[in-house]
Amino acid sequence: MNTRLTRAKRWTPFAVAGASLALAATISVTGAYAYFTTYASALGGHTLQLEAQTTIHEDFANWTKTVVVENLGDGPCYVRVAAFSPESFPLTYAGDGWTDGGDGYWYYDKLLAGHEKTAELHIGIKAPEQDFDQDFSVVVVHESTIISNADGTGGDWTALDSSVSDAFEKEAASE
Repeated sequence: MNTRLTRAKRWTPFAVAGASLALAATISVTGAYAYFTTYASALGGHTLQLEAQTTIHEDFANWTKTVVVENLGDGPCYVRVAAFSPESFPLTYAGDGWTDGGDGYWYYDKLLAGHEKTAELHIGIKAPEQDFDQDFSVVVVHESTIISNADGTGGDWTALDSSVSDAFEKEAASE
């Protein structure tokens, strides 16, 4: 019996240490186990479109850019267009269904349904009186949003306005 008691006394510290280690491991695993049991996947689903997918079509002839925006997505969206040119080439705008927003953008009057195109927006470029030998570009930017105002009319452009103006400021600062 003495031999058994001596053996038990020798292994007791190791058994206690092992039990402590197992207890500590169990405590740390419960947090991870809770994480993995809280989040579960489900079969099936429905795709949500959280942004509009649009593209722009431009044609140039007789000092006029003709612009049409196409909604590539399934959901409706609001559309606006802005054009930028050198000061020596002023721009004029004309087009049925387009309204000058007074902020540099021309807004399409209707909600653009999925897979539809806007009416044409004609951007006239006034040619200089004298001959010129410099290259120039007229850049046309289009934007779209699926967000409407609180009253259900028009597009809410506030989030886009800040991101677009920030991008132009960064571009100007890098030049």
